[in-house]
Amino acid sequence: AIEELKAALVSDQNVALRQVLQTHFVALDPGAGTDMLITGHSGRIGALRVGRTTVAIADFKAPDGPMVQVASRMTGPLADSLKVLADSKSPAFSPWLVPGLEASGDGVLALAIDLPLRTLKPAIDGHYRLVDNALTLPFRDLRAEALRGAIEFTEAGLRGGAVQGRFLGGDSGVEFKRGAAGGVRAEARGLVTQDGLTKVFGPAVTQLVRGEVPWTAQVDLDALPASLSAQADLRDLELRLPAPLAKAHGEPLTLLLRPIEGGSGTWLLDLEAGGRATGRLAFVRRDGRWQFDRGQIGLAERVTSLPARDGLTLSARLASLNVDRWWQFLRADLDTGSGSGWREVIRHVSAEVDALEAFGRP
Repeated sequence: AIEELKAALVSDQNVALRQVLQTHFVALDPGAGTDMLITGHSGRIGALRVGRTTVAIADFKAPDGPMVQVASRMTGPLADSLKVLADSKSPAFSPWLVPGLEASGDGVLALAIDLPLRTLKPAIDGHYRLVDNALTLPFRDLRAEALRGAIEFTEAGLRGGAVQGRFLGGDSGVEFKRGAAGGVRAEARGLVTQDGLTKVFGPAVTQLVRGEVPWTAQVDLDALPASLSAQADLRDLELRLPAPLAKAHGEPLTLLLRPIEGGSGTWLLDLEAGGRATGRLAFVRRDGRWQFDRGQIGLAERVTSLPARDGLTLSARLASLNVDRWWQFLRADLDTGSGSGWREVIRHVSAEVDALEAFGRP
């Protein structure tokens, strides 16, 4: 059984377990008994402080083989805890460990691991408590901050929990709970403030887009991201844009994002904002990451298919269009150099217009 235990520690399946044990223990020797209990009180894994840890085998001669039971508690930087999960190479956690994701602040990680020496397939009961943490996403450096709460996980992935914080300027939160199909469902909510709009779109655009946007989103974690849907209430948003996009504060308008069936390695989203705009967006998985591939947004027209060309196509079917007012908007964005990013995203523009006004004349 000792040889089996040593083999378990060198197995690539148990990198995190090996780090915990090697932090505390040099030799494992149960003597002549049939059970074993070893207790450690301090150690480190990188910047993580490992507290009281126990390793126990109740019966070396159990009919189904020895079972190693490990209990440990670690405190320290969230970034180092995420590295422990990354080093485990578990597919249950890899979708959450987005390349470029930056973490700050400390947290508390508690682990209980049952490791059968015959199968080397661990059962994990984990609990992580966030204490005023922050995560910076690899998109325009969007930052979720003041994160507090706790999440629970097993070897299969997230199991439950709730986290609150601030994102895009407003209070936000996410709750993980059992879904109707038996998997785990994440339900998120939040509020995008004026500061949040500026962060996403840049100052030139947000001079013309004023207000706040409450939003909700849902996703089944075992079908991530294909099951993602979201809703945003645009009632309190004022759009100081040329027709047909102009909108008064208080005018009802809802933005909906819905998943639709896509092929293997493809994620499709439909969007709809009343009768003002519809769209379809396609994301593909490259090098382990979901990346935008192509899509179309139509103003005052219904989009039901993807364009043949890569990038984002903006199309419109309008009764009338005042080019001068739109040029003023485009000129302001170019002059400020705000870096809103929308010009780099839109690759193609097309429009069908019944009445066109330009240079002050029809």
